[in-house]
Amino acid sequence: MNNRRRGIVNIAAGMISQLVIIVLGLLLPRLFLVRFGSETNGFINSITQFFSYFTLFEAGVGTAALQALYGPAARDDRQRMAQILAAASRFYHRTGLCYLGAVAVLAVGYPLFVRADELSPVTMALVILLQGCGGAISYLFQGKYLILLRAQGKNYLISLVVTTVNVAISGGRILLIISGAPLLAVQACFLVVNVAQMIFYQWYLKKNYGWLAGDAQPDYAAIGQKNSVLVHQFSTLVFNNTDVILLTVLARDLKIVSVYTIYNMILSMCRVLINQINEGVAFRLGQMYQTDRERYKRYHNYFELFNMTLGFCVFSAAYVLLVPFIRLYTAGVHDVDYVLPYLPLLFVLVQLVSSSRQAAAYLIEFAGHFENTKRRSLLETGINLAVSIVLIPWWGIYGVLTGTIAALAYRANDMVLYTNKYILEEKPYRIYRRWAVHYLIFFAICLLAKRLPLNAASYGGWILLAIPVTLAVAVCYGAANLLTEYKTIRELFHTLKK
Repeated sequence: MNNRRRGIVNIAAGMISQLVIIVLGLLLPRLFLVRFGSETNGFINSITQFFSYFTLFEAGVGTAALQALYGPAARDDRQRMAQILAAASRFYHRTGLCYLGAVAVLAVGYPLFVRADELSPVTMALVILLQGCGGAISYLFQGKYLILLRAQGKNYLISLVVTTVNVAISGGRILLIISGAPLLAVQACFLVVNVAQMIFYQWYLKKNYGWLAGDAQPDYAAIGQKNSVLVHQFSTLVFNNTDVILLTVLARDLKIVSVYTIYNMILSMCRVLINQINEGVAFRLGQMYQTDRERYKRYHNYFELFNMTLGFCVFSAAYVLLVPFIRLYTAGVHDVDYVLPYLPLLFVLVQLVSSSRQAAAYLIEFAGHFENTKRRSLLETGINLAVSIVLIPWWGIYGVLTGTIAALAYRANDMVLYTNKYILEEKPYRIYRRWAVHYLIFFAICLLAKRLPLNAASYGGWILLAIPVTLAVAVCYGAANLLTEYKTIRELFHTLKK
């Protein structure tokens, strides 16, 4: 399969996978809310965010190895790939026990600091152990091999496995909840399915990657930037997961955590769909950067415009449709108010600022400029934590979102300045013009949405509402791009036609 076809297959497989996961992901939290209540839903989402930080045990090896593998994967240099993976593998094995130890510490410590009226400390500890051991299995036995599959552009295989695993986990949990099973039995599905996933990957790799000899000489120099990557990885985790942790620790109200996670869950699903398209072509862009820099610059310009427009279209429509959907989704749940003023705007702004810097983030990864940008990444983390911690006692959920937006705004601008000056060697005016156009349209849509009666009595009615809203938003951004980016769009369509 050539790279062009592999990219198309990656995107198609990823989109189908995520659509299935979205349907299940919407159904399962709803059942959790109705069956166990907002407090239990907040607890499950809270520990999930804590587990996300356990990926720091990887210490940046995964991303550093991926960046190092792009070149050998493009040349099909198996010996070189085996050496890089041998170095990564030894590191994974050394840190695996630390991962398991952290799971045990969280299981003991979490119930001591976070109290829940509806959950006993023993139940909380056992749920943490069940979910944590499943994550540890994935970390120990398959993390390093997924890096190779991504570098080779086999995201379609990963998407197939992820879909199957999510269907099995979500389907099992749904059946257990409907049948009245206790929370521990519902969470045990995660561990069982992860064991099955590990067995599959071991079989597949033994069958198709026999050349990954166990005696390959580890190339530790290839992952030498792992410590710098760790800084970036930590900043990403702060952006994605610290809000829930800070609300858990400082607000000490798992019901407010549940409100945050419902909004974040819906918008994250939109983000995942966009990321599937990005990942479907990222391997090709990474390989292109290593082999043909001038050609990469052209494609970076196309990708930057396409990714930004796609993100603004999706999240502008999401802003208009979010509150009607939240009302439907939380109908019958009365232990906390899920429709709060200004929350949709703040949540959507977080996603928009993130979308506007995505192309620059990929470029830093492709170029391997982790060491040069780690201090900037740490500053982003500091802004996020400092603003959030100061504002949470007064503004609660609004304070934590303000901290995230402030940090993202700084880092998005910094990434654009850095990549244009030190990597692309171009002026950044093009991206600033694109930001101005897209944000102007977004705020115009926000003002218009306030004047429209947007309600839906059922999910079918919401879908009928979503179709014209999405089309209208797409037309607005499309027309603006035709006026301001005609040359780039013409070149892009010409390239796609070829």
